[in-house]
Amino acid sequence: MEKRIRAIRTVEKSTINIKEGTLLLFPKEGRHIEIDAVKKAVENAGFTPREVWVALIGKLVKWKDKTVLSIVSTDKKGEKTETIYLLKENQLLRKLKASVKLPSEEIFIAGEAVKVISDEDKGSIPETIIVEKYLVLSKEKN
Repeated sequence: MEKRIRAIRTVEKSTINIKEGTLLLFPKEGRHIEIDAVKKAVENAGFTPREVWVALIGKLVKWKDKTVLSIVSTDKKGEKTETIYLLKENQLLRKLKASVKLPSEEIFIAGEAVKVISDEDKGSIPETIIVEKYLVLSKEKN
């Protein structure tokens, strides 16, 4: 399993616990990890991938009339890349959207990543996140 996970170019560090069936991944600076690549690596190692949970920091923005999480990263060459995550509408997301103005401050979001992508959005976004926890990160120092 470790060999397959290390082969994913965007993974900086990984922690695998076969007994618990968990895999913790950290992306390389300025990169994001493709969940499909992780699932494929797990399958190629002879295991069955289960649910995928993510923890992300980004900003809520409007995209194609939807509220999405935007993560802008800068690679070592200084080039910026934006990754968009759709957010599945639920009570927690409605509460979050009601508490911030768009574009928002940085927000920490944790939840399950699922493939709920319309044909219109295919190829332009990686996954949909079901928000389970969030925290608005204030830039003010206390």
